[in-house]
Amino acid sequence: IYNGAILERFHRAQTSEGKTLRLIYVGRLIEEKGVQTILQALGYLRDADCRLTIVGDGDYRAPLQAIAKELDIDSRVQFLGTRDDVPELLADSDVFVHLPDCAEGFGIAVVEAMASGLICVCGDRGALPEIVEDGVSGFLVKNNDPERLAEIVRAIAGNPNSEQYEAIRANAVTAAGHFSIEAFTAKLDALIEET
Repeated sequence: IYNGAILERFHRAQTSEGKTLRLIYVGRLIEEKGVQTILQALGYLRDADCRLTIVGDGDYRAPLQAIAKELDIDSRVQFLGTRDDVPELLADSDVFVHLPDCAEGFGIAVVEAMASGLICVCGDRGALPEIVEDGVSGFLVKNNDPERLAEIVRAIAGNPNSEQYEAIRANAVTAAGHFSIEAFTAKLDALIEET
């Protein structure tokens, strides 16, 4: 039985039309979360009009800021720290990126981004492949490869409102419903009745 997310707070984002593609990461800033890989990918995307917003804080924030500066992408990266307006920030984004270096048990932030209709690009570790179906409700990046991440983001930036990406956004919203708090409660009730 998966954890449940309170999805009523999250609403379908408006996609970019002929403007900068807005990437977002939400989570703790520790090395294991792999945000440095996202920054490396952004370094490969000098030819694409995209920006990254990083929401969250932690001991690894200063090293991440140093990496962004070293890669000369710091003007395209915004560190917001801890925020309580995550639903609004997601609604103002296009692509959610999450490439942890560890095998996470579950990704509630990913589910919340899917509920917001974002295209989620995630690592293929832990429970993430159980949440995101590659090419259907998002994309999975094998081995947290920054070049592959850059390739996916570049393709989205080239035509963010294509039928393919609109279908992925719609599928993401549907898939997120399987991880709602209501789905969690129903499955838990069913399990209790069985025992």
